[in-house]
Amino acid sequence: MKNFKILSLAILSLFIFSCESDDDNGPALTNASLAGTYNVTAFSGNATESDTSGNTPDITEADFTASNFNNATVTFTESGLVTSTGSYTQTSIYTEDGMTETETNVEDLEINGAFTISGNSLIITNTDGFSVTVRNFSSNGLELYLQFTEIDTDYSYEAEATYTLVRQ
Repeated sequence: MKNFKILSLAILSLFIFSCESDDDNGPALTNASLAGTYNVTAFSGNATESDTSGNTPDITEADFTASNFNNATVTFTESGLVTSTGSYTQTSIYTEDGMTETETNVEDLEINGAFTISGNSLIITNTDGFSVTVRNFSSNGLELYLQFTEIDTDYSYEAEATYTLVRQ
């Protein structure tokens, strides 16, 4: 089975944030309120890739989870920089044409760049079509809900994933 763009979700150096408030009494998303170091404690998601350019449609589905977080942290600074360290084990289960394949890889956490906040959006440099919504933002941490969609005439790719970050 072809290894498709799922691993690109693991590389969070390319994303845009928008804030979704589940608690109107929570802190506003600002450089000062976001600043700090967060442990990555969970990651999971799914993706579907469809290629209908040939005689037989080729549809691949994947579910992925992470475990064994090894010093996986994300740090936001008040001056607008984001960096990360560490790694995690990602298990991906691919299903294509009724066949299932499981892959397990150690992935480095790579979130590095500058960010700005505009209204309810946090924009990280080097975006490449990833949209990330900040959920449950509080003084204790947040969730990052990632979405990516690519649709062409005979091809589509849709993915979503959630990272959980807990403030140190």
